[in-house]
Amino acid sequence: MTTTSTSQSRHDELTLFDEKLVFPLLESLILFDMINLERICNGQPSTKFLCNLKSVEVKGCDELKFLVSFSTTKSLPQLQRLTVEDCKNVKEIFAIEREENVNNGSGKIEFFQLRFLTLKHLPRLGSFCSGMTTTSTSQSRHDELTLFDEKLVFPTLEALELECIGSGMIWCSHLPTFMTSSYHNLTSLTVLGCGNLKYIFPTFIVQSFKHLQHLEICECRDLKEIVANGAEATPKFVFPRITFLKLDNLPKLTTFYLGRHLLEWPLLEKLQVCNCKKVKIFTSECGSSNENNTKAQFNISEPALFLIEKINPDLKELIVDSMIPLGILERFNNLKKLKLNGDSDEVLFSCKEEEKHIEIPMKIKHL
Repeated sequence: MTTTSTSQSRHDELTLFDEKLVFPLLESLILFDMINLERICNGQPSTKFLCNLKSVEVKGCDELKFLVSFSTTKSLPQLQRLTVEDCKNVKEIFAIEREENVNNGSGKIEFFQLRFLTLKHLPRLGSFCSGMTTTSTSQSRHDELTLFDEKLVFPTLEALELECIGSGMIWCSHLPTFMTSSYHNLTSLTVLGCGNLKYIFPTFIVQSFKHLQHLEICECRDLKEIVANGAEATPKFVFPRITFLKLDNLPKLTTFYLGRHLLEWPLLEKLQVCNCKKVKIFTSECGSSNENNTKAQFNISEPALFLIEKINPDLKELIVDSMIPLGILERFNNLKKLKLNGDSDEVLFSCKEEEKHIEIPMKIKHL
């Protein structure tokens, strides 16, 4: 199989597909442990190249630096599921090469059918789609690279799973207006072991996640806050459909949002917060007037993650490893599972003097 690459250096690269090949009926492509594979496709293939492909799974291909060029994405109109794992040299998923013209007039790069995106153990991954010459201006600034920039749109994405990737930000801190609805179908977000992240969400993008139900953030060693500080004086964050929230092994986490804010979890059913030693988990608005609720919850000297009164009172499962106020049992009296992962010499409940003689009937089945 010959290549028609415009770059002489590509003739020496081990390539899977030539640009002349067409697979109009292929629905699934799986590449495992092709340790010497350097390129999946050369040149600019026909729009019918993989026109019916719905699922791509690439694992253990250590010599790959990206999956395919940006122009090749035009031949993937049916792609619904994309998984890339354990490819230690992948720097981007789709590369914009020097000779490609990506000016489509709208300023957007849309993946219309992509529903499930999984990126795991890609230590050099900086961006999902970027120019070949701008992937990294400096190796020392790799941790400042953004995974999803202002041009990317995923109108049907339902589940996003990121584990041990090199990006310093998931979303660009300043995005155009159309981006605020780009993730409105996302129902599950999992972020594990992403050591360069300082926060998860820019302030403005939180409103996009109206259908998010599952949020899991674990083992991000430098994460300091969940939402980055923005310009709004007292922002209000509402996650209207989240039922499961897990925060685990976040040693530098100090707050949900740095500064005064309102935070509500109206449908939360399962909450896990463990190994987050620098942050107070709960506080209550008891003893504070309504106008001071924000200050009560998010005291600058000792901010708390959650205001008890702003969490769904029908919480079913609670797992924590630090002291919690006794009043929380009165608020969440429909708890079915309570797990307190404390040291043997720790006091797991705190209570005020007036609460010491209060009996709280509980429905807990697992303690």
